[in-house]
Amino acid sequence: MKRSKPRDPRPIREHHLQESVVQLLRFNAIPNLIWYAASNAGKRSPRTAAFMKRMGMLVGVADLSIVVPNGRACFLELKRPGKSIELREAQKDFRHLCARNGAPYEVASTFEEAEAILGCWGALRIDPMRRVA
Repeated sequence: MKRSKPRDPRPIREHHLQESVVQLLRFNAIPNLIWYAASNAGKRSPRTAAFMKRMGMLVGVADLSIVVPNGRACFLELKRPGKSIELREAQKDFRHLCARNGAPYEVASTFEEAEAILGCWGALRIDPMRRVA
């Protein structure tokens, strides 16, 4: 009988990745960087969802919004590591809206990917691509 590998009891969830990226921004963002997380995740009652839409919630918006010093808005979508990074239809629509407006939009499924993207956008004090091993 073939033994299966033991399952990791604590798989990395998307919110774990987002918490790590938020910590990176808190401690390594360039001075005066504007950034915030969209609170679109989670299940809501239809009544609450309708209220939030009336208040301006945009379905499909990226997890993190960053405004770099030249005033350019950048958007980072985070996906659960090891899972397909397939975007939902509303997320694809938002990505296309970003493209039409010339706003960078990237998807990361690991901390290292997110760090590299933020570094390329100029959002971090230390460019992770220039690290010395």
